[in-house]
Amino acid sequence: MSMSHLPRRTLLAIAVALVGVAGVACSSDDSSSGSATTGQSATCSDLEQVQDDVSTLEGTDLVEDGTDALTSNLEQLQDSLSDLADSASGDLKTQTDALRSSVDQLSSTIEDAGDQPVTSTLSQVTRQLQTIGSDLNDLLGSAKDNLSNCDTGTTGGS
Repeated sequence: MSMSHLPRRTLLAIAVALVGVAGVACSSDDSSSGSATTGQSATCSDLEQVQDDVSTLEGTDLVEDGTDALTSNLEQLQDSLSDLADSASGDLKTQTDALRSSVDQLSSTIEDAGDQPVTSTLSQVTRQLQTIGSDLNDLLGSAKDNLSNCDTGTTGGS
């Protein structure tokens, strides 16, 4: 069943889950250091894009924008994660792969939502969005530890 043909109750369940997880991930700060190395600069830029895409996904309004917007936002996040995986190395690559896996699972759940009971879909989407938030925070923490010139938007002392 395509996303545009999901039952209204399923769409509302997904919308509730999206709203419920908003704010789990750290917000991005648009400033960046000009002294980062080329590799770090690309990784930092890709990381900022992933943060922006997660925020966009969290802000998706299914009632107003429809499921096409949700699908598009998920695809954009998957593309940005692919870019980050290409530019990241070491611990960041491991964390990026974990986040990619979580996003892929969410995408599959939403694609299959029309075939599942609404309560099951809501529960799965909520858990997966929480996992995405947790995986993103792990990635941001690793970036803060490994990329000295990358502003990850995380809070805390240095």
